[in-house]
Amino acid sequence: MSIHAPYGEMIMSGRKDIETRLRRISDKFIGQRIGIYEPERKVLIGSILILGQKLYQTAGEFRKDYSRHLVKQGSPYDIKRGGTKIGIIIDKPSRDVFGQRPKKFAPSTIVQNPVPPSSAARIAKRGLAARKKYKRGGTGVGVARARDLSRRANVSMKTIARMSSYFARHRASRYENAKRISDPTSAARIADDLWGGTAGMRWAKKMLRH
Repeated sequence: MSIHAPYGEMIMSGRKDIETRLRRISDKFIGQRIGIYEPERKVLIGSILILGQKLYQTAGEFRKDYSRHLVKQGSPYDIKRGGTKIGIIIDKPSRDVFGQRPKKFAPSTIVQNPVPPSSAARIAKRGLAARKKYKRGGTGVGVARARDLSRRANVSMKTIARMSSYFARHRASRYENAKRISDPTSAARIADDLWGGTAGMRWAKKMLRH
């Protein structure tokens, strides 16, 4: 991943844990360790673990996360009026790199797979029951996620990052989200429950901040 100075060194120091982009990155990189390339010096300065990504739909949302992305208002990398930005959630910066150019590293094994909380498990069970009853809501991926959550199976950090990405997409607006999931029989509410609902969202966010 190419990151211009001084942001690369901010990441390496641990001060910056969200890198901003105009477009989403492929989900295949989530849970992977990749190299950081600084074009000004034309060198690899280290590597980072990709945990997930989130969508900033307004300037207010973007400003709220300043302490994490460190992009100053008015800078070339600031969110544009009426536009959006993607925040790539990163962790575990390391000066250890392989080769002389950026490459995808093997999946990281430095984070243990945690157990979902009972609150998220209950909501996931509710989602599975509602989907079976009403024949709607969620996808095969959501059902698989609910099954893991409902039995409180160990969940990988890659999966947790995908949970965070799911809620970042579908709960971007608090007002719109309230309308979407107000009906417990709606497809939107059932899909939300399959991913653990509010409990799952809060747990994923907490785990990604560790």
